[in-house]
Amino acid sequence: MNTITMIPVNLLMHHPKNPRLDLGDLTELIESIKSQGVLQNLTVVPEEDHYLVLIGNRRMEAAKAAGLAELPCSIVEMDETDQIATMLTENMHRSDLTLFEQAQGVQMMMDLGLTEGQISEMTGFSRTTVKRRAEMAKLDKETLKKKCAQLTIDDMDMLAKVKDLDSRNKLLKDAGTSSFKWAVENEIREEKRKENYQIIRGILLQTGCIERSYREVDNFWKNHEFLPYDTGIDLDNYEAGRNILPEDDRELYFCREYSRVKFWADKRKAESADEEDDEESAEEQEKKNEVQEAWTRLREIEEHAKKSRDKFVKTLVIKQKDNRKALEWMLIGLSIGEFDAWGSMIPDSDEEDSDTLEYSLKWMREQVETNPVIYAEIMNKVFFMDASCIKYEWKTSEKPEYEKNLAMNTGYEWLEEFGYQISDEERAYLDGTLDCFKGEET
Repeated sequence: MNTITMIPVNLLMHHPKNPRLDLGDLTELIESIKSQGVLQNLTVVPEEDHYLVLIGNRRMEAAKAAGLAELPCSIVEMDETDQIATMLTENMHRSDLTLFEQAQGVQMMMDLGLTEGQISEMTGFSRTTVKRRAEMAKLDKETLKKKCAQLTIDDMDMLAKVKDLDSRNKLLKDAGTSSFKWAVENEIREEKRKENYQIIRGILLQTGCIERSYREVDNFWKNHEFLPYDTGIDLDNYEAGRNILPEDDRELYFCREYSRVKFWADKRKAESADEEDDEESAEEQEKKNEVQEAWTRLREIEEHAKKSRDKFVKTLVIKQKDNRKALEWMLIGLSIGEFDAWGSMIPDSDEEDSDTLEYSLKWMREQVETNPVIYAEIMNKVFFMDASCIKYEWKTSEKPEYEKNLAMNTGYEWLEEFGYQISDEERAYLDGTLDCFKGEET
C-alpha cells in the first residue's frame, strides 16, 4: 500500500503529457474544499525537485484557489508509458475527456511504441475503442479540436471509412452541418468506385482493350460508335469474378464516365459497293449515335442528380434556429412548385369548410417545428416532382433541347440554403450549358 504524504502545493505540477486539456468549471469543487478539505489523495510521480500529478489535477487547482498550502499525495514509481496509460484510463473512465483528448492520449501511447492490443490491455478499453481513437488522432488536430463537440461516435466511425486522409480532413470541416453525413457517404461511395475502376481497368487492359477518353478522339462520331448501354459496367454494383468484356469482335475502347465504364469500337466498314450510299449512311448513323449518346448521358446525369438529392434530403433535419427560413421556403414552394405534392402527403382536414391553402400552411408549420424530416421530404417533392430541364422529352430522334425549369432551379437554391453541394454537371444541366443539349433556350 502506498504511503500518503503531505506535499506543498508549490511542488506539484501538471503532467506535460496529460491528455486532459480542459479542467472545466472548478467553482463547486473550490467551495467543497474550503468547507471540507481534500477528501481524496492525489497520485503523483517524483521528478528531480518537484512532483508530476497523474490523478487529481482538478483537485490540485481547486485547492490552490481555496488557499491550501499542502495536499495529501500517493507517490508512485512508473515509467512514461504507464504514466500516460494511468492518466488516460482515469479520465476516460470518468468520462472527463473529450473525444479529441482521448484521441491524443491514445496517440501518445502509440508514439511510445505500444500496439492497439497492448493499449487495450493497459487501459481496459476494447480494441475497437482504441482503434477508433487512433483513427481520430490521424486527423488535423486544430480542425478536430474545433469540430469535436459536433461529432458523435457514429460520425467518427463513418468518417474513418474514408481512406484518403486529405479527404477526411476536408470533410471534417463540414462537421455539424446538415450536409456532413451526405458528403461523407458520397466520398465513401466515390472511393469504392475508384477502387472498382482500377480492378476493372486492369482486367480490360489485359484482354487488349484500350483505355481512352472518347472526347479526345478526332472525328469520333465519324469513325467510332458506342456499344449499347447495357454492355457498360456499373461501378456501384460491380461484382468481382463476373465476365465484364462485351461480346464484340472489334477492337474495343473503354473509359470511366461518372458511375459507369463505357465501351465503344471502330465502326464496321459498309459492305455496299456504292460509296456515295455508304457515305450517306455513315453520316446518318453518326447523327443517330450522337443523338443517342446525348440522351444517354443526359439521363445518367438526371439519375445521378436525383439519387444525390434524395440521399441529402433523407439526412436533412431542420434545426430550430432555421425554422423561420424553412417556413419562408415553404411559401416559395407553394407559389411555384407542384401543388399535387402537398396533397399526396398532407392529411385531410377534419374541418368541413377549411381553406385548403390555410390548412396546408398550418400543417406544414407544425411539421417544421415537430417533424422536420417530413418537411424535407415534402419540399423535395414540391420542387422536383417530374422535374426536368428537357423540352419535348418525347422527341428522342433529335438531341435534347434545353428548357429552363423555374421550380427545379428554385429547388436547388433551397437545397443549397441547407448545405447541399451541387455538382458541376447539375449546375450545367440547370443552366443549359451541357454539351449534350441541342442549344440554349431562346
